[in-house]
Parts: sequence; C-alpha cells; structure tokens
Amino acid sequence: MESKFSKIGINMQPKKLNCWQYKKCGREPGGTNADKDGICPAAAERTFNAFNRGINGGRACWLVAGTFCDNNVSGTFAEKIDSCRDCEFYKMVQNDEHSFSTDGSGVRLYAATHVGLVRKANEDRYLVRKFADGTLLLAVADGMGGHSAGDYAAEILRGRLANMQIIPAGKEAETLSQLAVETDKFILEVGETDEAFEGMGTTLLCVFLRD
Repeated sequence: MESKFSKIGINMQPKKLNCWQYKKCGREPGGTNADKDGICPAAAERTFNAFNRGINGGRACWLVAGTFCDNNVSGTFAEKIDSCRDCEFYKMVQNDEHSFSTDGSGVRLYAATHVGLVRKANEDRYLVRKFADGTLLLAVADGMGGHSAGDYAAEILRGRLANMQIIPAGKEAETLSQLAVETDKFILEVGETDEAFEGMGTTLLCVFLRD
C-alpha cells in the first residue's frame, strides 16, 4: 500500500542513505544478493515510502516486518525494536532527521526525553524541523497503548512530520490537520489488523516559528 502522504509535501533527497546502502547487504531490487537471498521488505515496502526522506522503507526499516538484517529474518516492530535501537543505522537516522543546527539563526533549542523509572520503553518523540524558508516546526508526540504500540504510533507520526517539505503561509492549521487526520486513520487501520498494536495512539503538539 502506498502511503497517502506521497501527495503531501515530501522532500526526497537522493543523498539520504537508505539501509541497504548503509549496510551494503545487496538485497535491494537489482542488488547483488537479491536473486540469491531475496529482496528485503524494507527496500520494497511502499507503505513507508519517503519516511525520514528515504526510499520505500529504507530509512524506516525498523517499522517494516520481516527485514533481513545481519543475515537473519527479523519479526514485527514489536519483536525487533529493542535490537533495532542498538543498530548504528537506526541511531544515525534518528540523529540526522530529528536534530537541529541553528546555522547562525540566533535560535537556541534544547530537547530531551527519558524513559522514566517505570516503563521499559520511551514512547515520547520530538521533532525540530527547519524548512527552506526558515520556518521552524516543533513537535512533540506521546505514544499510547503499551510498550511497542505507543512506540510505533509515535514513530509513525514523527516520520510523517519529518517528510513535510512545504507548509504554505496561512494554511498551517489546515495542512497539519490533514496530516493528523490521515495519520490517525492509518494508525487505527494498523491497530485493527494487528493485535500487537490494538488500541495504540499518540498525542501531537505542534508549534510554528515563522516571520
């Protein structure tokens, strides 16, 4: 299923490394190991196309079930996310897409989340995104629904926010409302088809800084 958000301001940058390019596994379509070992779902699954400005699931491979990392077929997000967090590619994408440099703008921003003393997973996500026109988008998402479900929902929302390229002046509320509604529908559909994610959801708080 192709993401509905392919129609909403996606910034596709060819210089962004996808997982198969980083790991050099050769399991992308046409890759050196594709015929022998099969095409990895992360390279073929279009549900997450353009997430974190990657191709298909190439920069959201932890969201894709059945990937072929390190010569082992992995399971669903719920089954593999703990090991994915130790992956250098995962860490690189998180740092690359969800960090911010002031670039001499005079703006100083600080953000941090913590798992706390009770839960095993951190279901909080934040995003600081600077657009070409200098606009800053600040967003916080708090996942709900349990260890893996809330984590997944918050990842989905942040990934789609990170894809946005242009938010027209005067249409900020309309654009974000459309994204929120369509993301909510997607999360609901996933929860209805996969018991592991039943009842999952996420909050969203956004702030624009624009001249």
